[in-house]
Amino acid sequence: MGTTSSVYAIAGKPSLVTKIYIPRKILVLSNMLSNLISSLLEFIIIIPIVYVVLGHLPETIVLFPLIFLIYFWFVYGIALFLSSVFVYFRDLSQIWEVLVNVLFFLSPIFYPMVQITDRTRFFYLLNPLTEFVIMYRDVMIYGTLPAWYSLVITITASIAAYVIGSITFNKLQRRFAEEI
Repeated sequence: MGTTSSVYAIAGKPSLVTKIYIPRKILVLSNMLSNLISSLLEFIIIIPIVYVVLGHLPETIVLFPLIFLIYFWFVYGIALFLSSVFVYFRDLSQIWEVLVNVLFFLSPIFYPMVQITDRTRFFYLLNPLTEFVIMYRDVMIYGTLPAWYSLVITITASIAAYVIGSITFNKLQRRFAEEI
C-alpha cells in the first residue's frame, strides 16, 4: 500500500513546508503518483505471467485500470489523512505499519474467499482491501465482471476516504510549519 511512504510526505520535507509556499496536497499527491507509476509497471509485468498461467488473457482485464483508479483514490484519501496527522503524532508511523501488516494478512491474497465460513465472512468484508482484491482477481484471473455491490462498496469507501482525508488535511495544514 502506498500509504506507508506517504505518512512522511509532509513531515519528511520540512524545507518545502516552511520556506516555500506550494499547495501542500501536492507533496502527498507526488508521493502517491510515484507509487502509481511503480504499481503500473508491476501490472505490465503481471500481464505476461497471467497469459502464461492461464493460456490466454481474459477480456475483462481491460477493467483493471478502472478498478485501479478507484483504488488509487481510496489510497490517496488515506494518505492525506495519515500525512497530516503524522505531523502532530509521530508515533503514527509505527502504528500504521503494524495495521498495514494486519490488513494484509486479513485480506484474501493468499487464500480464496470460498474457504471463509459464512460466520466469519462479515468480518473479512469489513476490511476495505478485501473487495479490491476480489475485484482484481475477478477481472484478471477468473475473467468475470466485478459484482455490482463490490463496485458500490469500493467507490463509496474511496469517496469516504478522500472526503475524510481532505477535511482532516485542510483543517490541520494551517499549523504544519509550526509543528515541523
